[in-house]
Amino acid sequence: MLAPIFSRPMVDIEKLFVNQIHNCYIQFALEVEHPKHMPSILEKMKNAISGLYIKSDGSKFYDNRKDPESVTVHRIPTKLKTLSDCCDWVYSTYTPNIESSLASIAADDHRIVVNSNHSITDGGYFVNLLKNIQDPSKSGLFEKKAPIPRDLRTDLLKDEFDEFLQNKEKYMKRLPSYKQKDLTYLHLQEKVNLPDSYNLFQKRCCAHIKCSDLSPHIYSRDTNKLSHMSEFLWTGLCMAINAKNGKFGPIGLENCMDLRRLVPKERVSNSFGNAYTDFTMSVSGANPKMTIGEINASFRSSFNQLKQNYWFYKEYLFPFTYMRDNCSVSHVSNVGPMKVSSPCKDFYLQCSQKEEMLRSVLQVTSYSKMNDKKDMNDLVLHMRYSPAMISMKNANDIFDTYVYFLKNVDPRMKSGDVLDELIHFQKSLE
Repeated sequence: MLAPIFSRPMVDIEKLFVNQIHNCYIQFALEVEHPKHMPSILEKMKNAISGLYIKSDGSKFYDNRKDPESVTVHRIPTKLKTLSDCCDWVYSTYTPNIESSLASIAADDHRIVVNSNHSITDGGYFVNLLKNIQDPSKSGLFEKKAPIPRDLRTDLLKDEFDEFLQNKEKYMKRLPSYKQKDLTYLHLQEKVNLPDSYNLFQKRCCAHIKCSDLSPHIYSRDTNKLSHMSEFLWTGLCMAINAKNGKFGPIGLENCMDLRRLVPKERVSNSFGNAYTDFTMSVSGANPKMTIGEINASFRSSFNQLKQNYWFYKEYLFPFTYMRDNCSVSHVSNVGPMKVSSPCKDFYLQCSQKEEMLRSVLQVTSYSKMNDKKDMNDLVLHMRYSPAMISMKNANDIFDTYVYFLKNVDPRMKSGDVLDELIHFQKSLE
């Protein structure tokens, strides 16, 4: 049993997210089948969101000593019709000052929405929260308020990080040496003039796609399952950006890895708050004669090599520098499948922040949604970008091309032919 902590120093990535210039928060909205379920679900949510009881001075986390009964639950306005609207509203209206708390919560008679700082929560946190909150056998997890998340390096994953550091030379010999030229950048060199009144928040392109509308090489109508989703997400974004660049270029990107996936499930608890790392991956020798399937296979082979050699721990400790002036790099974060079951009806997950933090990336977040009734099986895509770097028109072109790729891709096609098709598709948008 881990002893409670009442304060701890923050690591660099946590400090980045609490920086109020960036104001990076994750929103999670949950809808229940009937108002009678709201009291119990709301109580669980209040206890599960640690940020309601944590504050920060920018260098440390502190226990805020607040009782769950004293937490203010804001009222969701009746005019808000969608869970997405609820998420946007709570971020714009009730993002707290970090010196008071790191989260806020709102509700009405059938919806709950939370807004939690990215320093203490990530997509994986809400994947586990949704799973546990719907499982009656896990009710004990919600009897007490969530603790201050533990530090990954010195606490939760200390053995794994120590293993890498103690055998660093051995692992480094097995790991690839990526360079910026190996990654897919948007080369528009676009500097967008914004009006003085602009509020400096990110922009987002969104798609809610029925899995049955995806390419049959991604979604099987016989098994109702997705396959090789990550590979197609990686390759598709690189191809869509290269189409906007107007030529075949490097196939490589930044990606997110949920470190929870690297340890046994029994070790994962709400002590894991923000538990991901970015990592770099590229296709060596990518060329137009390679098929999409060969590019996918190269990505997967690289991923497996990185996983076997503690690359994700290396990237957390010694991150690759991918940032280039006036260029956004391709970046994918695939949260994975999330299932909703009774008494819950629907959910929504997104990330919001000020635009400055996104100037170096064109970032896609994805997750799939399904339910017990089998009438929901959807892929949700968000592409976030800085409006100071990319115009809305170019962002929409890239995103629409990405969606087109996922709906129509044939892995047997040569990537050069696919690129020509995507360029043609982008021109048709005009």
